[in-house]
Amino acid sequence: MKYLFLLLLVPLTSWCDSPDLTHRLGVSLSAGFDIPVSGNNFDEDANGEFVAGIAGRYQLTPKSSLQLGYTRFEWSNSPAAVRLYDVMYLYRVTSLDWITPILGIGAGAVDIANYNIDENLKLGLRGRVGAEWIISKEVVMDFVVDYLYVCQMPGEEGTLESNEIQAFAPQVVATYYFM
Repeated sequence: MKYLFLLLLVPLTSWCDSPDLTHRLGVSLSAGFDIPVSGNNFDEDANGEFVAGIAGRYQLTPKSSLQLGYTRFEWSNSPAAVRLYDVMYLYRVTSLDWITPILGIGAGAVDIANYNIDENLKLGLRGRVGAEWIISKEVVMDFVVDYLYVCQMPGEEGTLESNEIQAFAPQVVATYYFM
C-alpha cells in the first residue's frame, strides 16, 4: 500500500515548482450552484439551482491572468436567468505552488431573461475567492466561490432595485491551456 501512495506522489513531484503558464491562452468550463442572498426581493421568489459558464483565460504573469467569460445563473421556482458577460482579473497568491489561493474581481453586462423588468442590460459585479490546483502543464482546476451583485448601469433609470439580485456561487472551474 505504501508503494501505491508513493507512485501517486511521483507526478506531483516531477517538477520542483509548478509550471509557468505565463503568456498562455486557455479555455475554462465552470459548473456549480447558486445561493441567492437572503433578504432581497428576488430571493423571495426563487431558490438557487445551478451556475454554468465558459471563458477564455490569458495568463499575464505567473501570478495574474485575465478572463473573458459568459456565466448563466439559474433559479428553481422562477423562469428568470441571469446571463453575465464579463471580464475578470484573477490573482494567484503564490505563483510557483501547485495549490494556491486565488482571488478575482470582475465586471460586465447582465441580461436578465424572463424577469419582469425593463429590457436594458444591467451592471454585474463579481468577486471570487478560492483555491487553484495546477494538475499539469495544460490543466488547472479551481475550487471557488463567486459573489454576484446586479445593479443598474451608471446613469440608468429603471425598475431594478439596487439590492434585488445578489448571489453566492460555489463552483468547480477546469481550464485547459492550449497555447
